[in-house]
Amino acid sequence: MNNRQPQPKQFIIAGTESINNINEYYQTDLINPSVLNLKFVEDLVIQPNLNNYTIINMGIKARLFDPLEYNSIVSRRELDRFNQSSCPFMMVPNFGIYDTPLELVSPIIFSNKYLDDVKLAVKNFSDEEFIIRKNTFIASLVPDDLMPTTLKISSIDDHIFRTSEDEDEINIINENMLNLLI
Repeated sequence: MNNRQPQPKQFIIAGTESINNINEYYQTDLINPSVLNLKFVEDLVIQPNLNNYTIINMGIKARLFDPLEYNSIVSRRELDRFNQSSCPFMMVPNFGIYDTPLELVSPIIFSNKYLDDVKLAVKNFSDEEFIIRKNTFIASLVPDDLMPTTLKISSIDDHIFRTSEDEDEINIINENMLNLLI
């Protein structure tokens, strides 16, 4: 009989090209280990606009994967195993937005194949511009099942932020380079 606890799902995040210190962009929630709070690293002005949302690039990429599923997949290619064990996740508003005139499109659901930067959409319902201050939290990433997660910091160049097609192209380039050397 196996008494091992299942491994929790794992968020893997990486900063995009403008990030100097990825640790400035998030905070794990001490009360709820399934929540990854997204932090603003500089003041951001949101203009009043009742008709449209302002799209904000949070400067990170994120993926969620299930280690148990990953270990059960039989494939020679690690990227295929990772892509097949990736899980959808959501962005939801958190406590920081409730005392503001802002509305966050929520929930935003990121599919298991989403590889772009994490972005949020907000609308300012006041008649004046609103400043989201540095170190403010207004949104969180959570797994779709709301179960506890772990966190790993990665590089933007990590293979997990590429598609299988990207890997195929890299393999072709490497093979062509090797052929030139022979």
